[in-house]
Amino acid sequence: MGFSAEEKKVLIEIARRSVRSFLEKGLRDDDVFDTSDLPFSLRERKGVFIAIYNGITLRGCMGTILPVLPLWCACAENARNAAHKDPRFLPLFVDELDCIRFEIVILETPRSLSDIAQLGEGTHGIILTKGFRKEVFLPDLLRGIPCTREELFTVLRLKAQIDQDDGNAAESWEMFDAEVISEITT
Repeated sequence: MGFSAEEKKVLIEIARRSVRSFLEKGLRDDDVFDTSDLPFSLRERKGVFIAIYNGITLRGCMGTILPVLPLWCACAENARNAAHKDPRFLPLFVDELDCIRFEIVILETPRSLSDIAQLGEGTHGIILTKGFRKEVFLPDLLRGIPCTREELFTVLRLKAQIDQDDGNAAESWEMFDAEVISEITT
């Protein structure tokens, strides 16, 4: 991956503009984005998650694992979804628009996770699939990961509360390379 500073700025602006337009006017304005000048890297299909923060408080996070939409379009769609469809949070309010910050996580195609030594802090994420559930752990959630595979898997199972659903279902673990574009400062 390796997006330029200008490409990162464009993606943040697309996310911000989509949320603003949706909250202020109830519009999906994807059709008014001029994509003819976008570089190929922003028109390429990618998996992407968008997290929205008010200060350091998460206000929504939604995304797609697989590359189903062009990156610019996936940013717009998932930003809107994070703003009003994340079931863990109340929808964003218009008066929060000037306070929100975005974090965009761009995913490469997932692959089997065989050794946690493959995981680089801040550059990889994990997908846990068990039965019909699929949980995504973005790079930020993996900071300070446990030393052993079993410790890591135990911590992530607990975080997702996935064993409560179907303890007998087959389980698989995948990892993905990720590039994080963030307005968040910690």
